[in-house]
Amino acid sequence: MNFYERVRQENVVKYGTRVSNYIPIIINQYSDRTHFIYEIIQNAEDVGATYIKFHLYKDRLSIIHNGRLFNEKDVNGVCGIADGTKEDGTRIGHFGIGFKAVYGYTSTPEIYSGKFCFKIVDYLNPYEISKKMAAQVGETCLVLPFDKSSVEKEVAFKEIREALTKKITAESIMMLNSVVDVEIDIEGNTDIITINKEKGSINGSCNVFDVSLLTTYENKNTRRKSDIEANYVFFTDAEEKATAIVFKVNGKEIQAIKNNKIYAFFPMAIESHQSFYIHAPFDTNPARNEILQGEDFGRNNFLLINNICNLITFAFIWLRDNGYLS
Repeated sequence: MNFYERVRQENVVKYGTRVSNYIPIIINQYSDRTHFIYEIIQNAEDVGATYIKFHLYKDRLSIIHNGRLFNEKDVNGVCGIADGTKEDGTRIGHFGIGFKAVYGYTSTPEIYSGKFCFKIVDYLNPYEISKKMAAQVGETCLVLPFDKSSVEKEVAFKEIREALTKKITAESIMMLNSVVDVEIDIEGNTDIITINKEKGSINGSCNVFDVSLLTTYENKNTRRKSDIEANYVFFTDAEEKATAIVFKVNGKEIQAIKNNKIYAFFPMAIESHQSFYIHAPFDTNPARNEILQGEDFGRNNFLLINNICNLITFAFIWLRDNGYLS
């Protein structure tokens, strides 16, 4: 019995034979099915990737990153329910269901990572497949064929193209520690989009950083490039569960950020009502549109909110003392 067959048999014992009937309930937690893109970036971040590439074709989406390669535990994780391998409960992977969001568009995702090359059938069952030249040595490649019967290929392509060009912006990777480069290449589009983040300590501080976000549009035919750069002052309390607030700046001038969302690594569906970015590793529901409350989660979130308040005080004093405030 090979490894994949053993996983399939163990999943029958753990979940029964009808569990695939309930997976769509998990998927439907996401009001926007393109949300899976954030989940994939989060997965890449959690395994230490520094870059992630999205290549969108008419019939599939290919995603490549250079994070840690898959091991047997990871295979079990993506083929299970609530079996996420991440132990940090502040991350979406804690729910063990983030990867399931890809099933909004595909029925048989394929994964190529080191010695593991497999597709997943009926949400839980891995089958070995021939290795394709989908990734370089040291890279993991996830291929999502648009083979879901309820979603036409044209609809999948259109929705994902919209999300990649409008939802995945430079600010999307602002709060990440590992991923600093993103590439988006869409079949039929004129430009390849690349996003780069540079972050450096100010005067050796562990609490204050300057951040530069550069978005480049490169014409596929002429190779002509156009750049959009934005600069920020990034404050963090540097705690184990670190909070952050971020001000957009032009020289010493603070620029208001309008209609921005609260971040839990990625923007949530909750407005901050402030003119600067606020981030904390809040306990959220899987769809990231609600900060959890109650005895189990409220205590952690309350602590994070208190830390944010202290950080805001520190940040405004620093901004005043360093000439950003009159």
